[in-house]
Amino acid sequence: EDYGSSGECGSPSPIPTFKEVWQVKVWPKGLGHARNLVGIYRLCLTDKTVNFVKLNSDVAAVVLQLMNVRRCGHSENFFFIEVGRSAITGPGEFWMQVDDSVVAQNMHETLLEAMKALSEEFRQRSKSQSVGTSCGGGTASNPISVPSRRHQ
Repeated sequence: EDYGSSGECGSPSPIPTFKEVWQVKVWPKGLGHARNLVGIYRLCLTDKTVNFVKLNSDVAAVVLQLMNVRRCGHSENFFFIEVGRSAITGPGEFWMQVDDSVVAQNMHETLLEAMKALSEEFRQRSKSQSVGTSCGGGTASNPISVPSRRHQ
């Protein structure tokens, strides 16, 4: 499900359905500064992604996969998202200012629920796979033995 690129013959790709949309002010701190993603954005949540859409634009400036969100939280009227190194932006945090602490708390709880639902779905999917497949269970990769140098 790649919503970023347009389909064949220039036909537009399907627009993802957003479960939630919040207006936020991205602060010049962490990834906001590093990625020049500062100012007023709409933070749009789907089942699998968090999209930063600049105000007066229909195209997402950044699309984060929910799977890459390490944690999120809020403090007063600020909300933050921390992503890992597999995120399109690289590792770091986005800090956003919202109207009040109630909105920040709502964003925090909603994002946590979405992350939990996604990990449940992921767990169910990996359970239903055949027994022979390994999901990074150590059998596929062998440790490399490095001969130790001894100075005598």
